[in-house]
Amino acid sequence: MPPSITESGFVELMSKCGMIMNDPLTEKLRVKLYKDAEGKNKGDGLCSYIKIESVDLALQILDGALYEPGYTLHVERAKFQPKKDFDATKHRRLTAKEKKKFKKQQEKLFKWGVDASRLIRGKKERVVILRSVFDEADLGVDVSLIPIVRERVRIQCAKVGVVKKIVVYDSHKEGIVSVTFSSPEEADVAIKFLDKALFTYPAPDPDGCGEHNQGQRTRILSVARWDGQESFKKTEDQEDEEARIARWNKFLEGNEAKEEEEGSSDEEEAGTAAATTEDKADTLIAEAGEPEEEPVDTDE
Repeated sequence: MPPSITESGFVELMSKCGMIMNDPLTEKLRVKLYKDAEGKNKGDGLCSYIKIESVDLALQILDGALYEPGYTLHVERAKFQPKKDFDATKHRRLTAKEKKKFKKQQEKLFKWGVDASRLIRGKKERVVILRSVFDEADLGVDVSLIPIVRERVRIQCAKVGVVKKIVVYDSHKEGIVSVTFSSPEEADVAIKFLDKALFTYPAPDPDGCGEHNQGQRTRILSVARWDGQESFKKTEDQEDEEARIARWNKFLEGNEAKEEEEGSSDEEEAGTAAATTEDKADTLIAEAGEPEEEPVDTDE
């Protein structure tokens, strides 16, 4: 973690995976940021959860996640070893009354009234909407970023559940991507995990040929459940459609030019490359040329 992280920021991060335990004596959350001899953060921290399942979830979704540019999280189970000079007799133990009170406090945290209507969750609750995933102008300049953005979103979402469908609304000014999970519970975790998370993708190739050597774009995601009504389609007129197809053709022509430069003198290999390019063109044009699909509530 970055040295600039605060205790409140650490609590917010770890709370994405579950409820943090309170210290029964101080009644403060059991989190700790380790510091060096000068009192500066070392970048390491400790968090104690109430439920063991929260530890498993943190290992699953936080380990390897990007916290901010230059800082990728590493999460592991805590291993406790007593210090050489540790003397248990000098540490006060909880009384029976304090233990009973602490146990009741924990049980109270997990008691709530169950609304029967929430036991049956609609299929639309499986759909999560990610905003600010990309800059509309970037994807307008370089259409090859569309499959890259889709794949990077899929990788992040696959950490928390089974991804059934992803739609990139490349012409939406808010940088919208919709993700459908296999269950509402997976969508719940995705919202906690991805909201306010950092997301990166390559800067666009100004020539629109898919050469991504201009650095990275970094975005802060805003994630929420689809309300079942909001539409993200953008109605295209003929001019918009022609411009979009022209951008795809430019990208495909750039790929063909690269293949010709790297191509072999063997006619059979050249024919195979041409066929591959043609197949790729069909795929990409179908991917971008068909109307964008909306999340659909299929509940009966």
